[in-house]
Parts: sequence; C-alpha cells; structure tokens
Amino acid sequence: MEKSQLSTEGVALSIRNFLNHTPITKDMVFVVIGTYLSAAAAFICNLLVGRYLGPSGFGQFGYFLVLSPIFFELTGYGFDSVMVRFAAPEVSQNRDKTAAIFKLVFLWKILLNVFFITVGYIFSGKITLWLTGSTENINVIRLAFFMGFGFSLWRYAISVFQSLQNYNRYFVTLLANNVTKLIVIITVFFLFSPDINHIMLIYIGSAFTGFFVGIMMIPTLYSFKSIKLKNTLPLLKSINRLSIWVVLSTLIFLLTESLNVFMIGHFLNTYAVGIYTVAMILTKLLDHVTVSIKTVLLPKASSLEPSAYIKYVKKCLMITIPIAIAILPIFFISHILIEALFSKKFVDAIPVFNILFWGYWISLILDPIWLIFYSAQKTHYFIYSDIVMFLIVFVLNIFLIPQIGIIGAAYNLVIARFFGRFLLGIFLYFLPRPKSFIPAT
Repeated sequence: MEKSQLSTEGVALSIRNFLNHTPITKDMVFVVIGTYLSAAAAFICNLLVGRYLGPSGFGQFGYFLVLSPIFFELTGYGFDSVMVRFAAPEVSQNRDKTAAIFKLVFLWKILLNVFFITVGYIFSGKITLWLTGSTENINVIRLAFFMGFGFSLWRYAISVFQSLQNYNRYFVTLLANNVTKLIVIITVFFLFSPDINHIMLIYIGSAFTGFFVGIMMIPTLYSFKSIKLKNTLPLLKSINRLSIWVVLSTLIFLLTESLNVFMIGHFLNTYAVGIYTVAMILTKLLDHVTVSIKTVLLPKASSLEPSAYIKYVKKCLMITIPIAIAILPIFFISHILIEALFSKKFVDAIPVFNILFWGYWISLILDPIWLIFYSAQKTHYFIYSDIVMFLIVFVLNIFLIPQIGIIGAAYNLVIARFFGRFLLGIFLYFLPRPKSFIPAT
C-alpha cells in the first residue's frame, strides 16, 4: 500500500515537474482550443462549399482559397510576427512604445493593402491569364485581393493580443471570423442557392467582422489614438529590417504550396485542382496545432539567450513529439474521413492526403524549434530554406505531374518539406554560441 502510494505521488510529482519545466501552460491550451474551434468552423465552411460546388466548382473556388493567403502575406503575417517580437518585451515596461509599435504596423499594413489591391485590380486580367491560363476566373482573383486585405486586418488584431499575452481576447477574436462565416454560410444555404461570388463575399465579410470584433477589445491603455506618427518612425527601420525576411520567407513558402494548385491546373484540369484542394485542406488541420504552439512560444522565444537554445529545443520536442504521436491515427482513417465528410465524389483525394500527411507531420514536430531564429535575428535563414523548397517543387512538378498526376505533386511537396527542415536544422546547429556555452539541462 505504501509502495503504491509512493508510486502515485511520484507520478504526480513527475507530471507537475513536467508542466513546470516545459512551455505547456493554460495559455497554450487556450490557444490550441481556440485555434481548433476556429479551424473547425472554417473546415465545416469549406466542407459545405465543397459538397455544394462539387470537384470542378470547388477547383475554381480553390484558386480563391489559395491566392488570398498569398495576397495577405504580402502585408500580413511577417509584420504581425515582428510586431509581437518588438512589442511583447515592452508591454510591462513601456506602454507608450507598445502602442506606437501597434500604430506603426497598423498604418503600414493599411498602406500596403491599398497599394496591392489597386495594382492587383488594374492588372487582374494579366494576373488571371498568367496563373490560370484564361481570364475566366478574373473575378475570383479580384475578390482574393480583398479577402487578403480582410484576413490581414483580422490577423493584426489577433497579433495585438498575442503581444499583450491576453489570450482571453485572443480567443474571442480568433473565433469571430470563422464562426461568423459558418453561421452566414448555413443561413444562406438554407434560404437560397448562392453562386460562387456570393460565397466569396461571405468569406471576405467575415474576415472584416473578425477584425472589428478584435479592434474594439484592445485595452485603452494601449490605444494608439494619441500616439503621434512622427514618434513611431524611428521604429520603422527596425521592424522592416526583420519583417522583410519573414514576409519573403512565408510568401515563398505559401507560393511553394500554391504552386501545386496552379501547376495541376496547368497540366490537368479543375477537377484535379478540386481533389488536391480537399486533401490539402485536411492536412492543414495539422498546421493548426503547429501554429497554436508557435503562437504561445513566439513571445517567449523572442528573448532567448544563446545559452538557452538547447534547453528550448528539448522543451519543444517534449511538447511536439507526444502530440504528433497522438495525431497518427488520422492517417489510418483518412479514407473514412474523406468519404464521410466530402462524399464519394472526392475519393481520389485519399491517396493524396496520405502522402501530404507526412510533410505536415514532420513540420508539427520541428517548426516550433525554428523560432530560435527570431531571437538570433537570423530570419533570413527561412528564405534560403524556402527557396530550396520552391525550386524542388517546381522542377519535380514539371516531370512528375504529367506522368503520375496529383500524386506526383503531393510527393514533391513532401520531399521539399523534408529538405527544407533538414537545411534549417543545419543552420540551427551552426548558430553562434558563447565559448563558455554549457548545454542547459
């Protein structure tokens, strides 16, 4: 009995020690739950739209889903990540500087969005012809620019709460976009039969709704209404110096993933695009876990000292490996999931999903580790990795898509992801460390 009690106490103590010495906190759990509720709402929306439009129609809608994140990235996540990097350390020390950073990034994003929407609208015909081979989808391309704008603003509001580490309001803002979208989609499908343009407008309106919900909850202490623009300009150089690498890196990364969609459309047809898009949407569910972990770790990783790198890597692996193992069963029931969710019309997406799964699975394990490059101010390493990935996908697609179709495109993306992570691992190994460096345990 005593031995059993000691054993139980030992297990409890081990669990407490694990929780105390790893970055798993209630914030991370909160972010993971919020991310998955939001992702679930977005997934159900795409599911309903996919079943409603069918493979060919969903292939056309797939251009909208793929292009809008690319347009968003031109003005989006790179600046948001860097805003967190600069604002998080100032939150408790200098509220005025924190507000100044928020204002500068917001105004900069507005200017960039207006610029890209204007240019994109003017050249939308040429862009559509270049991307899809015809001008049939010109309206899809134009609306994708506006979706990118709404998504960029919504992501900004989320990043403000990430900087403040206020995950209650982060949670609400995160849900506002996709929950609104789901409610409107269900209501519209119940009332009448919308066309693809109506559906795209619902997606755009929901993104802006998410932004307005978030912006109204920013604490007045960090309101930038009274911050003079001239006082924010000295920050611009520092923010742009770091953000340019993040923007370019993520943009190339998104282009690498999107490249498959456009090259499949070029070599095959919209049916094949629709099948591939469904498989990609399902594998993206793994990315939501990765993003959740990175969201909580970014403010902490931003101030890492070189002597803490090994300790940080160990803690990351203690989190990601058990989660990755827990997710493995999805691979074995993929055929049931796809047929049950999207219907037997999308049965061809099953082997594509089974291949793509491993590329996203390895990213789940390793990607939180690369946040070290933010603290080391070596974000340009992402560029090198992403360029290698892009070239691998582009070159291999030319040979494999005509030969084995969308299966070839899936293999190419997984190969590229493995090579990209291997390259980042090499960069991490050779990061400068103090001569007196002793690995923390």
